[in-house]
Amino acid sequence: VLGVGGERLAPGDVGLARILLPQNAHLLFACGATEASIWSWSRLDAGLIDEGSAVPVGFAEAGKTVRIVDVEDGVGEIVVTSRYLSLGYWGRQEDTDRVFSVDPSTGERSYRTGDLGRLDDQGRLIVVGRNDRMVKVAGKRVQLDAIEHALLADEQVGEAAVLAHQRSNGTTTLVGYVTPSSGTVEARVVKERLGRDLPPYMVPSRIVVLAVMPRLPNGKLDRRTLADHRVSADARSSALAQPTDDVERRLVRIWQELLELPVGIDDDFFDLGGDSLLATEMLVAIEDDLSCSLTPAALLQAPTVAALARLIDEVRSGRFATPSGHTINPRSDRPPLFVAYPLGGSGLRYRPFAEALGDEFPLHIFEAPWWDGGSSELRTIKQLAALHVAEIRQVQTEGPYLLAGYSMGGLIALEMAEQLTAAGQKIALLMMFDTYVGIRGGHTSDPRNWPMAPPTSFGHRLLRRTWLTWATQRFRVELAWSKTAFRVRRLRWWLDHRRLGTVPKRRRAQYVYDRTVEVARTYRPVPYQGQVTLFRCTDDPSVPPDRGWSAIARGGLEIYDVPGRHADLFFPPAVMTLASQASPLIRDAWETGSEERELQRLA
Repeated sequence: VLGVGGERLAPGDVGLARILLPQNAHLLFACGATEASIWSWSRLDAGLIDEGSAVPVGFAEAGKTVRIVDVEDGVGEIVVTSRYLSLGYWGRQEDTDRVFSVDPSTGERSYRTGDLGRLDDQGRLIVVGRNDRMVKVAGKRVQLDAIEHALLADEQVGEAAVLAHQRSNGTTTLVGYVTPSSGTVEARVVKERLGRDLPPYMVPSRIVVLAVMPRLPNGKLDRRTLADHRVSADARSSALAQPTDDVERRLVRIWQELLELPVGIDDDFFDLGGDSLLATEMLVAIEDDLSCSLTPAALLQAPTVAALARLIDEVRSGRFATPSGHTINPRSDRPPLFVAYPLGGSGLRYRPFAEALGDEFPLHIFEAPWWDGGSSELRTIKQLAALHVAEIRQVQTEGPYLLAGYSMGGLIALEMAEQLTAAGQKIALLMMFDTYVGIRGGHTSDPRNWPMAPPTSFGHRLLRRTWLTWATQRFRVELAWSKTAFRVRRLRWWLDHRRLGTVPKRRRAQYVYDRTVEVARTYRPVPYQGQVTLFRCTDDPSVPPDRGWSAIARGGLEIYDVPGRHADLFFPPAVMTLASQASPLIRDAWETGSEERELQRLA
């Protein structure tokens, strides 16, 4: 039995499950919310739903009654009545009264879900959307009106609208539309300002600047016109730079299919709403259509169609001399900051950091060596570091060097520093972006790693020990399942290599992720004689304050605090703080390195 829930299920997902699951497997689809838990479920075995039709969420759970009220054209709001509902929202009585009600005759409570639904001809519930303009993006609920309010707080914005766009691949992306209050307004500036006030998942992937908002005859905003992209297409079509050769034409076609909007050869992939997932799909399409294998960080060096076409020509001709890294903002008068990749093996994570630092700071961003799907013999962080050190010496022949890494990338940076030091080179700066070492099992989710207040009584001690035993056992079970799934995937990669000689292109992102996890688990760092600079996220109390570096950094440990969570470090506003703290350290390292190189020259 496979149970799924939390997101709407597409018919294609059901079809895929039927292919992958055994014939005797059952697929259950549940629907619910925190306020009411699960209120309905549906059994989606073969023959129970029509292929291509909307996937139903089934019938009401025992002890719950599901009704559709305020019906218009067969669609209305879903209301759940039951004794098993939340008591309301803590400290928010107005919100509680708005969605919860009590029947005085029966005492039963009802909850207005805010979901819109209808019943099919068999009486099964089908959810069709939200009635309060709330959508789900990356698994999180997003209120579109809240984003519009934040956009209107910008003095340069006159009017604003935000729509959720469903891409053909099933993902949801946010698109913001703005008009200038006076003069002009730049989409990139608006997006950057929005990122300072909202969490990353609420920032639209694309901002479209319009001269005027489309209106209906009654004066209301014509959101349908915005949703069809007709306005954005008409506003941009006259300014689109057209392709000049076959490679550019093919790239334009690939981008337009993925991004689902008109594209010019000078348009920036990320400004058009591109993200790491679409970047991976694009690289697969490029390899299929143009027979050229690129890594995700190629988009950092070549974010436009024109630049990417030139890079593809260089790769094909053999002129591209940096096999595992890309330099952005290159400068001949300053050495770059060499940055190692986190879990997943992609350097795209560092794009907001490079933008926050500015053109003054050159960065050389590494990528994992497994993106070609080959059976690489690189199985340890020491081997990866040796590969990247060889490339470092090609880009910058002599030290002092500047190194950095985020999460697992910090371990690679540490090993690169060790190997460069052993070769007689100096390290001017070694920065760890919330990397931790020496934690039990390497898992921050292990309850034994959680900081707890000391027991104050026998009852407190007994209660803590009981809870900790239960939580640890649950963690061990979850970890065992995770390790089993990892071993199954590793066997699949081995079979792919034996059968095909490579991992299929559409599975490479998972393949690279698994390889980075594997090398991170086996790495055991030794004490480093130099100084380490640690940037730690303040909203992650589940790991030690020094992230374990006090025992490693024999040359001293310098710590900077960045407000936010580990996962959000390279998104606004945390990345702005990180860049403002790191930039003076990089400048100081430049000055120190310049003085040392001058002394070496005179000697």
